[in-house]
Amino acid sequence: MGTWMWVQGSAPHSVRSAVLNQINQPSCTASGLFDSGIKSSGTFSYTFTTPGRYGFHCGVAGHCENFEYGYIDVRGTPSPTVTRTWTGNGPFTTKTQRHKEAIR
Repeated sequence: MGTWMWVQGSAPHSVRSAVLNQINQPSCTASGLFDSGIKSSGTFSYTFTTPGRYGFHCGVAGHCENFEYGYIDVRGTPSPTVTRTWTGNGPFTTKTQRHKEAIR
């Protein structure tokens, strides 16, 4: 359906799926859906096949607790195009774009 790509900077980080908490926000508990492993460069991609909200966080000790987390909302039928952008201020950065009823 839709693929997200996280781009790694130069310091060790990871991207790991997260359990959503009682207010539907990502927690620092892994859900087991995906895990990039710790990387110091490169990319990690995951294809979402079902609409819904998916949490993620950095799996390096202490990083999630210091606000390295986020979520992705997948709605409808996602576009097959991957969009990536680097802002230089975090380990993994993604750009959200709406296309019809989808968020990639």
